Amino acid sequence: MVLDRLLILKLNCMYAIPKQIRRTPISKKATVLATDSYLHKLVFDNTAQANIVSTVEDGKMILVNDAACKLLGYSKRSLLSKNTAAIFHTAESNFKKMLKQRTSQGHCTALVTGVKKSGRLFFCRITSTIFREKDGVEKSISNIADMNMDIQRQNNIDKKKAKTVADNIMLAKVKSNVRLKDELNREIRLKEKQIEEATQDAKETERSDIAKELHDNINQLLAASKMYIDMAKRGGNNCKIYLNRSSQYTLEAIEEIRKLTKGLTSDVIQHLGLCEALKNICQDTMETNPIKLSMELNGFNEYDFNDKFKLNVYRIVQEQVNNILKHARATGIVISLKHSTESLVLTISDNGIGFDTCKKQSGIGLTNIKSRARAFKGIADFTSLSQKGCTLTVTFPVTAKLLNPASISYN
Repeated sequence: MVLDRLLILKLNCMYAIPKQIRRTPISKKATVLATDSYLHKLVFDNTAQANIVSTVEDGKMILVNDAACKLLGYSKRSLLSKNTAAIFHTAESNFKKMLKQRTSQGHCTALVTGVKKSGRLFFCRITSTIFREKDGVEKSISNIADMNMDIQRQNNIDKKKAKTVADNIMLAKVKSNVRLKDELNREIRLKEKQIEEATQDAKETERSDIAKELHDNINQLLAASKMYIDMAKRGGNNCKIYLNRSSQYTLEAIEEIRKLTKGLTSDVIQHLGLCEALKNICQDTMETNPIKLSMELNGFNEYDFNDKFKLNVYRIVQEQVNNILKHARATGIVISLKHSTESLVLTISDNGIGFDTCKKQSGIGLTNIKSRARAFKGIADFTSLSQKGCTLTVTFPVTAKLLNPASISYN
């Protein structure tokens, strides 16, 4: 399109010459030179880039285009009266390096500081080339590009990028907060589930403990009461004594049931102690049954252990003695308690008919014993042979859970 315009301008130039002049013979070479010179000036004046032509020796501007006037803020006449020192910071190092490079290579490109008519400085890129015309004077043509516009354009791009990054960061934070909220909700649901499971386990443990207490304690009291009633039915001089004993055990069972509504009781241990409570079991059992019970408590110091653990041992003895009376047909039982710094061992042996330890047993007696042992990290082991009796060995590791705090502090 530019070439078409140039061609039209060239034709207009050619045909705009007056008739009288056209009749004068002109050489073809002179016509081409005149036309080319006109076109060069036309292109120079109308280009969108700021261009100036100046002498190399003193920097005097001899030709400027409209784009240069617009960029620098001068009229063309005013700008042609100045030299390059008026529109550039010629004292700065970049400008001096540019002149030195242009002198040595004939052309150069550099970033320098420009000065507008208003005095405002601007950052510009100058591309300058030296040429020599017929008059022999060295001249330079320089193209000036305002870098502030590029910088502003780049700043706008950077701002848009920064805004995009900020938006992305905000979006990421929102998503992160959503994920964090979801994780927190999952954690809350998990904690709620764990609390619910723990509560359910506690309820199951409480039910199990109540069942054990009913079976191991109250059931034993009622069984003893029934035995004394059966003894009284036989008559004899001790009939009244047996009835009184039955009444006493019945009242104790009632009292235990009353206390059970408030929590599992350990009064028997708190009031009597473990050794005395075990002696009472032996005495009461031998009074109502044709069986001999003996105890081996040598070296056992019950004050080293807390009441909760001692009650647990008491219940295990109660349960196993009751099992022997029901099933073993034994005539003798030996209860032994021994402990060292590492372990406490409870042994209950009888001389009854024994049982098959591999066969699943009905009832909850053996299960209760094993469960009570596990409550204090103990292991309950049954050893039995047919007609050779049975030995229950419960081994508890000595840990802080079963020790008396006062004993720990004392030691």
